[in-house]
Amino acid sequence: MYTTREVAELLTATMELAHQRNHEYVTPEHLLYCLTETKTFAKAFERCGGDAKILREELDGYFEETMSGLEASEPELTEGLKQLLAGFDQQADASGKKTAELQHLIHCFLELKESFGVYFIVKQGVDLTELLCEICDYGDAPGNETQ
Repeated sequence: MYTTREVAELLTATMELAHQRNHEYVTPEHLLYCLTETKTFAKAFERCGGDAKILREELDGYFEETMSGLEASEPELTEGLKQLLAGFDQQADASGKKTAELQHLIHCFLELKESFGVYFIVKQGVDLTELLCEICDYGDAPGNETQ
């Protein structure tokens, strides 16, 4: 399965974020933090009533509370992130597309049962289904391809 350049860059940024902050683990919340910096997610989140800047601030607080002071040479993926990535492959395959896209990754993120990231999204009053629909609509709009 191929992934779009945007997804590949997002996953790289996620790993780099955890490494730069000297975190022992790479979590779904690291991925969400990097997602907030993408045009597709930020616009869709805003259209659903969310504020990406506030979401980043909440995630920064979460990182400070739960991960500050940890040092590792190379951060490891948490089970939650491993499950998300496995689901990402399955979601993309089930969609019938030849390329795994950002909306597949976000769909799997939003399905996480125990995620502070999902909690922070919902805390802003954003409906997860509506957010996914906005992301799919934005990514499919002419000139907004997620590749």
